Amino acid sequence: MRVRICSSVLLRLTFSLKQRSKLTRHPQGASIALVDSIKHVLIVVDGTTSILKAATAMQKSLGDIRSIVRNASEFTPVDILPADAYFFGCESDRPVSFAELERVLKGINLAGRPCGLFSLASNEAIEYLRSIVRDADLRLQPKPFLISGKADIGIWAAETLRL
Repeated sequence: MRVRICSSVLLRLTFSLKQRSKLTRHPQGASIALVDSIKHVLIVVDGTTSILKAATAMQKSLGDIRSIVRNASEFTPVDILPADAYFFGCESDRPVSFAELERVLKGINLAGRPCGLFSLASNEAIEYLRSIVRDADLRLQPKPFLISGKADIGIWAAETLRL
């Protein structure tokens, strides 16, 4: 039997039928083993050159984790559910290409899945991204990544996935 917990870790719950309770004669004991962790990451960007370059660098840094960089103008609602974690990046506040993503995130519950926000250097863009993911109940990385800084986006992405 498999049980999905917090959407970021897949656990297997196994009952041992050999051990029976002396009081109830029902099977007793259970063990939990880690089966899987984050395997699929969706990175949605506004399509600007600097944001796309950062998303590509992040994708390379994720190693064995399957990640997809999707331009927001090409985003479809079907893209969001298979992912175990999300990264959203835009250069400016309220890009037109994010309209469909915003609509989808307002009506979906992705509780517990990690999410990171990144931008060039715009606090307005970060606040906009925070507002669109708020209703989805994602586990948001407290520190957004600003591309204009000297920090490594790969390290930041890895920290976000460990939330």
